[in-house]
Amino acid sequence: MKHSFIIPGTSNKPLAEKISKAANISVGKTLTGRFSNGEAQIRVEEEIYGNTFYIVQSLSMPVDEHIMELCLIADALKRGGAEKIVAVVPWFGYGVQDKVFLPGESLSSKVVIDFLQTVGIHSLITVDLHSDNIIGFFEIPVVHITAVPLFAEYISKTYGKHTLVVSPDFGGAKRSRRFAKEMGQEGTIGIIDKERSLTTGAVELRGINLDVKNKVVVIPDDFISTGSTMIAVIPLLKKAGVKKVIACISHPLLVKDAAEKIAKSDLDELVVTDTVLIDDKKRKLLSKKLHTLPIASLIAPFMKV
Repeated sequence: MKHSFIIPGTSNKPLAEKISKAANISVGKTLTGRFSNGEAQIRVEEEIYGNTFYIVQSLSMPVDEHIMELCLIADALKRGGAEKIVAVVPWFGYGVQDKVFLPGESLSSKVVIDFLQTVGIHSLITVDLHSDNIIGFFEIPVVHITAVPLFAEYISKTYGKHTLVVSPDFGGAKRSRRFAKEMGQEGTIGIIDKERSLTTGAVELRGINLDVKNKVVVIPDDFISTGSTMIAVIPLLKKAGVKKVIACISHPLLVKDAAEKIAKSDLDELVVTDTVLIDDKKRKLLSKKLHTLPIASLIAPFMKV
């Protein structure tokens, strides 16, 4: 009799457990460790031959370690004769590097995709890619889920349907328009005019394209890393008379001192999903502002027992 198993990587075991419950698929037993020289040790302790496996691994920090771990788990399953290997990668690290921005750079997202395909992964499930472009880099099927309906439902219930959706830049306009439509809005979205240096990463803010006075503003984005851009945007909006600023972020990377900076900022609420595990220290810093929406219910329907 054939079985399905969820194999959790080390990046986000709580999410793997939630997906297991939502999909009614057992979590498989694994041995995941490190040798004294730092090399990863992987062993799947379930009957592999002829069965289906879902490897749950977000490519969060340390990104390269989590990529290698994912590849080694997939290789172990392939060598054991798994019938189907599906990578469930809620946060696809390196997805931002979908272009060669300057001469001499690698096309990093394509390199990572090639890794995954080489080790025998049959398909991929992911959430809110930074760019749809990288789907074209895959030769295997990709299920691309968006958390926008989750966010829109929460915002509608908490703040009402007449909040103003504002894109953090021109590149995020497509996502923001979808968010507004999920809220039942067909009107204009706000767009913050900014430019980021490709060499230094510094961001210059120029303003916003419409009147936001006395509005509750929702800023949707796919990920938040250092938080610098978001924090820079808040004074611009508050100065323009915004009543509240709510950020809806699919992937809370929160690197370096981002959590501390956001906690001290005038951001009224940070709404995220659990694609990336937030450690206890950061969660405590953000406790008054942080609200987490579980993503498992969106992923589970694409997984078969």
